[in-house]
Amino acid sequence: MTHKEFISQMSKDLGIPQTDMEGMVNTLVATMSQNLEEGSVVRIPEFGKFEASKQYERVIVNPETGVKKLVPPRLSVVFTPAFAVCEQPSKEEL
Repeated sequence: MTHKEFISQMSKDLGIPQTDMEGMVNTLVATMSQNLEEGSVVRIPEFGKFEASKQYERVIVNPETGVKKLVPPRLSVVFTPAFAVCEQPSKEEL
């Protein structure tokens, strides 16, 4: 599902104009991003939590050429689903 499809589906389900829904989704994503950059954990009850994980800088080696390259440090987002989400049956089980 793309960003546009998500906004379209949400606006249809909630009966909110698409432009308003896009503003709400963008505000939510911006707020979550800001909190994750500050090192906070973003918890959504009955859905899960998002937290930033720091990937340290490291040296990688290209196996074909043997050239070494330095990969800079970065932050990645880790999602941990809530227990209620894990208990939901998948589409294959239905």
